[in-house]
Amino acid sequence: MAGDFRRHSAWDQNIARCRLAQEAGCESLAFPAISCGIYRFPSDQAVRIAVRTVIDTLPSTPAVRHVVFACFQDDMLALYQAELDAQAPPSKPA
Repeated sequence: MAGDFRRHSAWDQNIARCRLAQEAGCESLAFPAISCGIYRFPSDQAVRIAVRTVIDTLPSTPAVRHVVFACFQDDMLALYQAELDAQAPPSKPA
């Protein structure tokens, strides 16, 4: 039950952040990976949620052209890279 709450809370927060960036006319947005795996919520699920919600929300936030997932540890970077490789469409060079 708590895991479901955290999953939906993270989903909602990521969507809200993308929409706020759109409303503000921001072209770039960063998501720090600071709570992934905390409170016994599995890191791989947290990363999957973060990546999926951003990918799903970007079509409705066209002002946001660049997203950064800021990772502070090598293991978290590896999880994000694997998830982005699996889910993300190819990006255009900047």
